[in-house]
Amino acid sequence: MCWLAPISSGIGGNCLVQGEKKIGDCSNVDVGPALPKQVTRSEHLSGNYGDVTVKPPAVATVDGNIQNVVVQRGATLIHSGNAGDIDVAGNAYINGNAGWVTVRAGGKVTIRGIVEGVSGEGDIQKLKGAIIGDVYIK
Repeated sequence: MCWLAPISSGIGGNCLVQGEKKIGDCSNVDVGPALPKQVTRSEHLSGNYGDVTVKPPAVATVDGNIQNVVVQRGATLIHSGNAGDIDVAGNAYINGNAGWVTVRAGGKVTIRGIVEGVSGEGDIQKLKGAIIGDVYIK
């Protein structure tokens, strides 16, 4: 699966991607096939990624496209892009779109975006305006 990030607006500025060409402030934008990523220090990810693992004590701020995400205990994900499934043993804030979210014991997720579903033994917070499955949270 390959996604393209047509426009990304980050802290540094705007980036426009046309095919393999990047225009603007694209220092944090990856283009091309979705490659796996190990996040070991806090960083902002924009672009296309395969499976992503967020390791402690990192905070990964993601506004790109990710196949699947694992958030290890002690790590944090701030997600406003598109993702497949998300497995949370640490902390996750989901403002974007995701597949199934699994929250492990000791993990915490706050959902204000759109997810396919959520389950697990951890702390699950569903905020007003979120859509989980086909259910709008009021």
